[in-house]
Order: sequence, then C-alpha cells, then structure tokens
Amino acid sequence: MPNFTNYFQPNEGPWRALLEYLKWDPRQPHTVVEVGSFEGSSAWWMMTNMLLAPQSKLYCVDPWAFTEGEETYQRFLANMAELPNGSQVEVVRDWSHKGLRRLVNEGVQADLLYVDGDHAAHAVLRDLVVGFELVKPGGVVICDDYLWDDPKFGGGDTLGRPKIAVDAFTTIFHGKIRVLRGMQNIQVGFVKIAD
Repeated sequence: MPNFTNYFQPNEGPWRALLEYLKWDPRQPHTVVEVGSFEGSSAWWMMTNMLLAPQSKLYCVDPWAFTEGEETYQRFLANMAELPNGSQVEVVRDWSHKGLRRLVNEGVQADLLYVDGDHAAHAVLRDLVVGFELVKPGGVVICDDYLWDDPKFGGGDTLGRPKIAVDAFTTIFHGKIRVLRGMQNIQVGFVKIAD
C-alpha cells in the first residue's frame, strides 16, 4: 500500500473527464513530465490510470530539498517501487528549471506536462516556458493550484502565487495554445497547438 497524503484525490474526477475528452488511451505509449512530485500521489495516479503501456514513461522532476526533503524523497521512491510499472518512472532530482532543461537537451517529447512544483510566480513561469519546449504539438499542459494563496508558504503575496505566472504565460503564448474549458478553478489546462 502506498504511503502518501493523497493531495491528488480532488483532481481525479476532473482528470478522468479531461482524459476522456482528449481520447487518451492509457494502453497506448505516452510520455508525461511531472514538475513537483512530493510523496508521489499524483505520480501513482498517473501510473495506474494513464500510463499502462510498457513503453510509457513518467519523468518526475523535483529537488526534494525543502522541509523533510530526504525523508519525503525516500517515501516517494518506496511508493514508486510498489507500482507494477514503477520501472517506467524516471526520477530527475534537481531544481525544476535545470531538470526540465536536461530533458529538453535529451530530446524528451511529452504528451503531457503537469506543473505542480514551486508555487512562486517566477518559478511557475520559468517551468512553463522551459517545460513547453518538451510538449509535443497536440500535447497538454496542466497547471495545478492556480488560485493557491497559502500565506505560510509565500502565497500571501501576489508574486508568491501561480496565478499571475499562468495568466502571463497563457497571454504571451495565446497563439500557440488552446485553453481547455471546464477544468476546476484549482487547475488550468491547455493544448499546445504550435511550437
């Protein structure tokens, strides 16, 4: 049994609906890049619901450098080891902008990018700009915690929140994306329509 706090649980229903809308076939090979993996609840869900083909791959980019980072990292690894397809998870233990750049340089092409790392606006914007290079045309980007504003973690300041970065990115890249309607306010998703 996995050992994590299931922060991803509220997203399961909306993601199922989104995957149905996208006609995502979990039995077909897909590549997903996740920014911010923490204990692995979202990675676990993706591996058991979205990435069932033996050729599928999940890249988990996270430095595991904050409070209880090493303990959380070990818990993440133990959780992934329990998955029957856990060998298809590749850990990129680094700051997201460095890890994403490494994946770009390696030629990784993602069907989906899930951004749920550092919530400070500058970090979210950087993750979106670099991560967008990984996404194939027709691929999807999902940004978590769009309206997050927890003051304990810097969210009391506008620049400590994802919203302003997501809004800036979707405005600047409006000709290269199609925003997905019907997602919860806690997440924003869009399809890449052009490089």
